Amino acid sequence: MRISDHYKLGREQDELDFIDVDIFGDTRVFVDPRALRLLRSTWGQECVSLVQNFFQHVLDAIRTGKNNRALALLKGLSEPNETHLGMSRAKARGRGIGHYSARDVWTALCKSEAVKTGLLSDLEDTILFIPGIGTDLISDMTTNIIRAPLIQYTEEVCIYHGIPTRNVNSGPLWDPATGRWFNRYARLPVAAHNKLILVPKVIVRQKTDYDAEEYFRHYVLTYLQGE
Repeated sequence: MRISDHYKLGREQDELDFIDVDIFGDTRVFVDPRALRLLRSTWGQECVSLVQNFFQHVLDAIRTGKNNRALALLKGLSEPNETHLGMSRAKARGRGIGHYSARDVWTALCKSEAVKTGLLSDLEDTILFIPGIGTDLISDMTTNIIRAPLIQYTEEVCIYHGIPTRNVNSGPLWDPATGRWFNRYARLPVAAHNKLILVPKVIVRQKTDYDAEEYFRHYVLTYLQGE
């Protein structure tokens, strides 16, 4: 059952600004951090700033040997089941950082020459440089980092469409001023006993702009053949 059906909005996906997800399962689209960069809005700029700020904190911690700090930051990336986006075939269960464990991702980043040399600076580029990190994980990580703007967006959409909301725990929110995760209460819709966070369809893709295999095949291999 889609959100539009559950709340009897009387609108199809092309008439809605947000992704009309299944309230029980996942819809196979992903939040693309590169799509955020294309937005020409204050909201988009805030999202980009949050992603850059968080990832820079993680990279700085790793490069300066602050292992506990890096792990603590990565552990804040919980599974964002509230958006119902991703790979799950049945009940929504965002993979998040927990699927791999924060230590696994931290280890992969620590071993990366791209991190050590400063070549890696954007979250989405980890798809190219870090083995085991793919579209779904990048989407979940991005969703976690921009949860605060997504909640703000959800609250505004619910007011516009008259969708009922409840006062619920927001989940971990990133504070760029303190470099820490925090929680608060937020007004969110609740369906099938689970809170929902709505996602603008303009920031989602069926696949990211590129992946490691495509990058190797069309860029790296072409360069090597030329050499």
